Amino acid sequence: MQGCISQRDMSGYYSIQSGYAAAKSLQKMKASIQKIEEVPYMPPLSGDGRYWKIVKKGKRIIPLLISLLDDTTMTNAHVRFWGGDYTVGDISLALFEEIIANFKVNDFILHHDPQYDCPLNITSVYWCFVRSAPLNRTLLKQWVQAGYASYADSLIWCQDTNLYFKRDFRLPSPVPEGEEEIFGKKREASNHVPKRYPHPARGFYLIKNAEYENFIEMKGCKCE
Repeated sequence: MQGCISQRDMSGYYSIQSGYAAAKSLQKMKASIQKIEEVPYMPPLSGDGRYWKIVKKGKRIIPLLISLLDDTTMTNAHVRFWGGDYTVGDISLALFEEIIANFKVNDFILHHDPQYDCPLNITSVYWCFVRSAPLNRTLLKQWVQAGYASYADSLIWCQDTNLYFKRDFRLPSPVPEGEEEIFGKKREASNHVPKRYPHPARGFYLIKNAEYENFIEMKGCKCE
């Protein structure tokens, strides 16, 4: 009968709508990542507020982050020490590691490719790997995707009650708003220690692997 929609057509319609919503979510996540201008390095809570706003969304955004791991769109965030700027994929990985605290990409790459040899050092494996061949980003994305599928349902949540510095008061860095007197002209002469802050997400997830109990003990956190 004209004007009616078959069950098959309705199913296809909802699939299209679902796909459209997923694409919009991915587009929105990418746009948010592109606005990040500083990725944390030292101290732990350095980096700009846009970065931590994404971290607070937790594991529900992990599928989006994985989808962006091979995105080579450049950002304005500079990579300290190794040079160049972060891509959207690089920052997506940093966010992934922030949410799942005991995921270490350098070890992860060497686990999947034990023969891989970075000419620099162990802390540089990721940068060597993704910058040496464009297809390596896609390969890493596939590994992360498969790995996450295997442990996604067994992640444990850990409450982090530690306090952290946002800025290293010993080194030049952007002056925190409202603290110009401390960090401005009097910075070098001041012995003031900046305020410490709780983790923006109040915690993180852990993969329940052979080392996770040692990680919990090191961090001094309460885990579910």
